[in-house]
Amino acid sequence: MNASIRVSVGLLSCLLLVTHIGVTQTIAEPVYFYITSDPVMLERAFSSIFRARMKQFDKERISAQYYKHLQRALGKDWFRYAHHAFIHGPFSSESEAKSHYNKTVSDGVGAVTYPRVMADFAYRDASLVLGVVSTATVEGSPSNTSPWLAALSDLPIRVYWPGEYSWTKPGGGTSSTVMSVEELRPSAAVVWIDQAASLSADGANSFKDYVTQALSKGLDVVVAAPGRSPAAVTSAVAALRGQFTAKGKRLEVVAAEAAAMRLGLSEQLKEMLKWPIAPLKVNELMASNKGAVKGEGGDFPDWVEIVNTGTGSVDLEGLHVTDTNGARSMRRISGTDRTKTTVPAGGRIVLWLDEQPTRGPTHIGLRLSAQGDRFTLLDIDGVTVIDQVEFGPQPPNKTYARVPDAGDRWQAGRDPTPGAVNK
Repeated sequence: MNASIRVSVGLLSCLLLVTHIGVTQTIAEPVYFYITSDPVMLERAFSSIFRARMKQFDKERISAQYYKHLQRALGKDWFRYAHHAFIHGPFSSESEAKSHYNKTVSDGVGAVTYPRVMADFAYRDASLVLGVVSTATVEGSPSNTSPWLAALSDLPIRVYWPGEYSWTKPGGGTSSTVMSVEELRPSAAVVWIDQAASLSADGANSFKDYVTQALSKGLDVVVAAPGRSPAAVTSAVAALRGQFTAKGKRLEVVAAEAAAMRLGLSEQLKEMLKWPIAPLKVNELMASNKGAVKGEGGDFPDWVEIVNTGTGSVDLEGLHVTDTNGARSMRRISGTDRTKTTVPAGGRIVLWLDEQPTRGPTHIGLRLSAQGDRFTLLDIDGVTVIDQVEFGPQPPNKTYARVPDAGDRWQAGRDPTPGAVNK
């Protein structure tokens, strides 16, 4: 990656001009926001401002636009370099937004650093929060002699230490220096237990308290216990594991001599944070709908059924679909209502290829050719193939489907069963 592209990733900031429209409101005055990829990458960020007018402010839509820009700039490897976005605002004017940015830089978080990439390691998010259970004070700036700092410093992951974040919004509001876990949006937590700290104690700032809070935020957790017996730590977390399993989350233990903690944490976090291939399959499709299946808009469009073969729910928001034309026809599944894009374990969802995306997130600006085509479902990087099916000429009102349901074999000329099991 050349230097100019690296700078565009590390220093990129977006200033979004947003028009907020409520259900019964008239058009409000423009409101300004800016987005940064990471608080330590703010310096000179306003050198590449761009604006977008939106009908309604929504953080997910703004973040999606930010990541789309990164993808265009970096190509297929964008997610390896992109720290998650932080949205600052709203501000009443561009000058107020710039003033906030300048203050953030002057507060000492403007030093430029670049994300690092570890070979064969693709992470879906580049940060984690750290809870330190210790008999010593850990709220101040981390010391170079902090054992957890030494164990985590070489990982290509941004670590937020105690004092940099709050499990809840501080004082019920926001702060330019202390962010809530929700604002940081990490994908995992590490709970570090010093050797002198108790494994059995309950209450605030105990290891059980940190683990429970991390679970409440939907995070996977690694309990790091240097110098401890692995059996003792595993026994201490046993009662909590069931809560994690019930929510589809992981609670892992790394217990070893201090010198081996870095390697143990590195391997565990690489496994936990790697980019997972969603357990989704293209299960059935219809490329010549002449009146057999009515769509949500009252018409008879092409359609594709996606089935979730995993043990947990999967949100399709952010994934891409395309046909034989590849990148030229790539469409992103997007929307603000996740109830319409989330597929429960063993469930299925129908994507309507009606070229009417304004109807909702399951309506795609794409059609299939009845003379034969290829349909591909891709991950959010727009490159990783989750599943793909290629088919020949299709008769009217018949489908091409996996039989048995979600199996490895396809059959043509099937009666349509959108949203139901293929038999």
